This record gives sequence, structure tokens and C-alpha cells, in this order.
Amino acid sequence: RKIGDRGVHALASCKELRSLNLSCLPLITADAVVALCNALPIVSLELGGCARIGDAVLRTHFSQYVELDDDEDGLSKVQG
Repeated sequence: RKIGDRGVHALASCKELRSLNLSCLPLITADAVVALCNALPIVSLELGGCARIGDAVLRTHFSQYVELDDDEDGLSKVQG
């Protein structure tokens, strides 16, 4: 099975979660990740290779997670 928004929403029960790597999950959407970040004390987030989350959305919704750049593999990411 592939992880999608439902899997991201399930992480909300992990109340102590602070660092999250969701890289290379092409089925997740920005809405699910925003909801998760609003529900948990996330301080570090990686989203490289999330096809449904474009660069504009990364810059708009996830800039507080420190830096937006391209990995050596060309994947955009938000990383803290």
C-alpha cells in the first residue's frame, strides 16, 4: 500500500512528534500536511519528492521550517 493523506492524518495521534520526513510520498497533499503541522509541535519537516505539493505551496505554507532548496537529486525539500 502507498501512504496518502489518510496515513498523514493518522500521525496526528503521535503528540510528541517533532521531526517528520515525508519525502517521496507522491500521494500526500499540502492540506494533509498543513493540518498535521497545525496539530503537532513539528520543528523539522522534509517533503522532497511529494509530487502533489508544488514549490509555490512549499514556499507559502512551509517556509517556517527553515530552508527550501534542491537536493543533489533535484528534489525540492523543506528541512529544519
